[in-house]
Amino acid sequence: MWTLAWVAAGCAERDRGSGPGPSLRGAVRLVDDTGLHCYRWSTQQAIDSFADAVGCSPQGSAQRIDVYLYQNGRFTAYKIGQPEISELCDHVRQELGDLFDGNL
Repeated sequence: MWTLAWVAAGCAERDRGSGPGPSLRGAVRLVDDTGLHCYRWSTQQAIDSFADAVGCSPQGSAQRIDVYLYQNGRFTAYKIGQPEISELCDHVRQELGDLFDGNL
């Protein structure tokens, strides 16, 4: 369900004509990461999926897919942890005020 929400947000970005924004790229990463490691997609299936969804060249898509192949679940794990990371950053921002540096 969570991945479907990302895909919907990504499609809305594309439909608005704003190009492949962060939501669309994130949705495609989740789909491709899951496809490769859960559904045993071939490398070419993942490259085609990325290129079709984002409008990237096959060469550029292949470079990104290589990362997903050798770092299993990296993006999926990050997205699952992102709400907790954001919550912790908000807490620290409130505690430190102007001293907070979100670039760390």
